[in-house]
Amino acid sequence: MDRHLNAMALAYHRTPVTGKLAIRPTKPMNTHQDLALAYSPGVAAACQAIADNPLAAADLTARSHLVAVISNGTAVLGMGNLGPLASKPVMEGKAVLFKKFADLDAFDIEVDEYNLDALVETIARLEPTFGGINLEDFRAPECFELERRLQKIMKIPVFHDDQHGTAIVVAAALCNALKLTHKPIANIRLVTSGAGAAAIACLDLLVTLGMRRENVIITDLEGVVYHGRPGLVDVEKLRYAAHTPHRKLADAMVGCDVFLGLSVGNVVSREMVATMAPHPLVFALANPTPEISPMDVQKVRPDAIYATGRSDYKNQINNLLCFPFIFRGALDVGATVINTEMKLACVQALADLAHKGGVDVLYQAYPGESFAFGSEYIIPKPFDPRLLTTLAPAVAQAAIASGVATRPDFDIAAYRRRLRTLCKDTAGLFRVLPTANPAAKPSVLFVQGESDPVLQAVGDICQDQSIEPVLFGDRDTITQGLHAHDVDAHQVGIKINPTEALEHFVAPGSSESFIIATATESCQTAAAWGRALWGVPDKSDEDSAVEEGFFDLYVVGEQAFALCASESAQTLTERDLTQLGARAAQQLRRLNLRPQLPAHLSAGQDRGGIFKAHQNLMSEWPTLIETSQPQLPDVSIILAPSAAHLECYVPLMHTLSSAKKIGSFGLSSKRFLIVCPPYFGDIVDVATLLGLSTVANTGDRLKT
Repeated sequence: MDRHLNAMALAYHRTPVTGKLAIRPTKPMNTHQDLALAYSPGVAAACQAIADNPLAAADLTARSHLVAVISNGTAVLGMGNLGPLASKPVMEGKAVLFKKFADLDAFDIEVDEYNLDALVETIARLEPTFGGINLEDFRAPECFELERRLQKIMKIPVFHDDQHGTAIVVAAALCNALKLTHKPIANIRLVTSGAGAAAIACLDLLVTLGMRRENVIITDLEGVVYHGRPGLVDVEKLRYAAHTPHRKLADAMVGCDVFLGLSVGNVVSREMVATMAPHPLVFALANPTPEISPMDVQKVRPDAIYATGRSDYKNQINNLLCFPFIFRGALDVGATVINTEMKLACVQALADLAHKGGVDVLYQAYPGESFAFGSEYIIPKPFDPRLLTTLAPAVAQAAIASGVATRPDFDIAAYRRRLRTLCKDTAGLFRVLPTANPAAKPSVLFVQGESDPVLQAVGDICQDQSIEPVLFGDRDTITQGLHAHDVDAHQVGIKINPTEALEHFVAPGSSESFIIATATESCQTAAAWGRALWGVPDKSDEDSAVEEGFFDLYVVGEQAFALCASESAQTLTERDLTQLGARAAQQLRRLNLRPQLPAHLSAGQDRGGIFKAHQNLMSEWPTLIETSQPQLPDVSIILAPSAAHLECYVPLMHTLSSAKKIGSFGLSSKRFLIVCPPYFGDIVDVATLLGLSTVANTGDRLKT
């Protein structure tokens, strides 16, 4: 690790609070009554209920979503036996990843013990506390026996992530790479560099998927593992000992289809890769230095598909793509074990997700990258929000089907929807959308009706039953997409051309409408829909600039700003600006936000009558905000039809430069227009942040 990164990492772990974990209560602890329920005497009721029925612990305690991350520090990353105390930063890191990516709580437990019998006894005694055990950084070959023995005596999942997490992600990536190269898994020849826990687990899972054991050659520090090699006593390696004349890695790689590296850096040369079969798969997973760099591979084998364990190269093989989600699915159905069926389901779901391309949050997280399935995208990215909603249900379903779930009547369709709300409370946004008739459900037209984020959102909305969604796009594509998200197409209006979509809203008796444009749809595109629907007056009409007005909502920290502008080509007058500000105030009130005017304005920089427009608004302000409630979140109204106008807001310019755009809201007096940001969920995040929606407790939302 370079000196600069080392210093940054140490500072990260020291400040502002040491370490990466903390405990927070999930129930109120503010009154005498709260304490009486949380502890004595009220807690006795929960204790007795569990004594009468042990399964009640899943509903009355945190056990059903609590994982133990356990290590004795004998194989810490690539650094070897550092001991339990030095492994603690890694285990804390693993625990926070469980929380971040699957909303599972986790405690790190570092055990000062090396005797296998004592380790088994110590870990087994923790079963009443945890819903699952994640074994981490235990050295081979002891890790194999440790996991096997614990799985026999414990009735909760025990999962050695170094083995099985790696194996699942490798298998998913390999299956996709084989599809691209048109090679059946039964026919491939595979060579490994490394024969430790991860390598053996990868091979076991690949054999389960159809790879032939006799087509595998493994190598370790002493070279090829072959039958009759002197001193070969490791039972795990013996299972893959080959009948071969090869004795060196270079010899074994000649003509092989797949190289799987789980060893150390720079052990493979260009010359060795050059001897591989056509369209080779090179998985060089050593960290931080791979067995061979992608640049070296490409120089001699441009037909190769390459993967590493590093985030700065394409096709990263990362355990994070697996372990949070396989535990989430296992714990939510009360699985007693993570079995082969659940692992295979996870492999299939992970592989399939790579075929679905990217969502816009990925384009934001990984600028300039392509997410079209192909040689440079054979495995999803860790920040793909669909990992949780895809992998966990697949694992849960496999647990139920294989008979290891203790909640066999679990509703998988409802579970998928609840997982989506775990990430984004999509329906919550629409619960606050105002309508002229409170008894009527507003109709919402989704311009990009075929896109996956929209289809997911519609699934949440149909469950909530707060609005009537209408999707614009190809009927068959939308119907198939709704089915994939467990949504009854009959609950959703599907329109296949603009005229049909618009007629839905202009029909007599139609409820107040909202236009939604998502993903790559621009504000201009959605505004065009809005003008067609609302019958906006001709450009010559004196109010057209206001009717075509909108405001962009920005958030930075706890501050929110509404930047008012107009689609109109005509120059905005002082009167126009005053009306835009007044309309923005009215729309913000309808969204349960409290409009504010900036306290300071630079009159000397006044452009286009902004200063006078603010004075006009100030005189009208008591009328504009007469029904606003003081406890509502504040949003400052900025009259800035162009960047030049921001010079009037000198005190705010620096703050606005770091703000995040959330969406665009139309200011037409007839209908309400929302243009969502690049990732649909962002507007839901901010709706929650600003108090637009009430997000239920995560545990409550996940129960079936």
